[in-house]
Amino acid sequence: LGWAPDSYDALSRSLQDQKFSREDLASVGLSFINRSNKLQDQFRGRLMFPIFDRQGDAVGFGGRTLTGDGPKYKNSPETPLYSKSRVLYGLNWAKAEVAARDSVVICEGYTDVMAFALAGVPNAVATCGTALTEDHVQILKNFTRNIVLAYDADSAGQSAAEKWYTWEQRFEINVRVAALPTSGDPADLWRSDPDALLRAVTNARSFMDFKLDRVFATFDLESPEGRARCAEAAVDVLREHSNELVREGYIQKVAGVTGFDHAWFKQAIAKPATRTAATARDSESRDAMAPARRPNPTERIDRRELEALRWAIHDPAMVVNWIDTSLFSDPLTIEAFELLASTESFHEATAAATGPVLALLEQLGVEEPVGDGEKETLHARLVVSLVEPAGERWLKDLVRAGDDRAMVVKPVLDKIATARNSDWHMGEKAALQLVAMLSDAYVSHSSGASEAPQVSDDSEDASPMESDAVGVPEA
Repeated sequence: LGWAPDSYDALSRSLQDQKFSREDLASVGLSFINRSNKLQDQFRGRLMFPIFDRQGDAVGFGGRTLTGDGPKYKNSPETPLYSKSRVLYGLNWAKAEVAARDSVVICEGYTDVMAFALAGVPNAVATCGTALTEDHVQILKNFTRNIVLAYDADSAGQSAAEKWYTWEQRFEINVRVAALPTSGDPADLWRSDPDALLRAVTNARSFMDFKLDRVFATFDLESPEGRARCAEAAVDVLREHSNELVREGYIQKVAGVTGFDHAWFKQAIAKPATRTAATARDSESRDAMAPARRPNPTERIDRRELEALRWAIHDPAMVVNWIDTSLFSDPLTIEAFELLASTESFHEATAAATGPVLALLEQLGVEEPVGDGEKETLHARLVVSLVEPAGERWLKDLVRAGDDRAMVVKPVLDKIATARNSDWHMGEKAALQLVAMLSDAYVSHSSGASEAPQVSDDSEDASPMESDAVGVPEA
């Protein structure tokens, strides 16, 4: 562990004195160049957790605030050294135990890994503020094919089941869930009952078992009506698994619990998912367990806003330094983004979400961001595609209100449109300039000022790291 002093640029100045360039410090995520073109420390006033790759080389940091300012956790941005989709915190220390025990425990954060180790579970690792990816699974297969998910109960229950069932077959892995108590995270549980962590891992169940047990606990199994509703909900869970042989064993279990005929379940699973009056009455308690019944939450939403949210979920470093609520137009994407920005991890965001927002986050959480090619070009396209329509909406409002700022905004939008057809990177610079104007306008509006934001030629040299608009936390 270490400590980052609560200083604007203490680390940056120290490393520059040692002849490291501004570009080097920004490229590895220790510093960033702000909108004033000054080098600023990425981490300030935080307890620091070094992040190592599996060979034991330091590639990034995670920082936990002790002051309450900003997001609780913050990770290094994606860099040439640090790929979040391929790095698991603690694997460098745990890999020998993972291989020896032929099992790996996956949790959410650095302190969770420490808590499991102290509780006698030294084969625990953590994702660094992102969902587990196929790359993570491929890396873990070098050590074991047995994966135990040790998320909190709500996050585990809301994880996309189809993803895990597909991965079990594609990668020939076994996925189980450690049923942690619903109150507190592993670090809190270690302080109150360390043996509970060891018991949860020892008694981990298959993903299907875990979800079915949650269904059983939801309904009154003493009444015929409760058992009927439980059977209907269980059908939705059983239907998620594509392997008929696997489903067969679980059908027998559900039939035994509910008392209904085995053949009824097979017929119900074969039918398309429907929403009966009985199941509708219990929809609120079971929505997280029956995603197949939900309408597609992305059908009516601008694909550009969806893509920005995918990046915010899977690779926050792509958007953290420029994205802002004002760039979204759909109430659903606005609420989803605000939830991502106000929580410490994707798992926490889904645990706090409900209804359509939860459905949207769950779907985007299993959809990889679109695009191939160099990351710098992908970033430029993303910035331009999201900022340009937001700027056009703002321009219409300004024109409608007879606001003189329209004369400042219009040339920037024209520059974006021209560059978009020839040079994405030039379009990105103009788009980031517009983000700064939108942010300034918001601040001016909040303080009661009305003057137009000023545009300088210097802002054209802005880099993606220069905007300090409020963004998605990286943990």
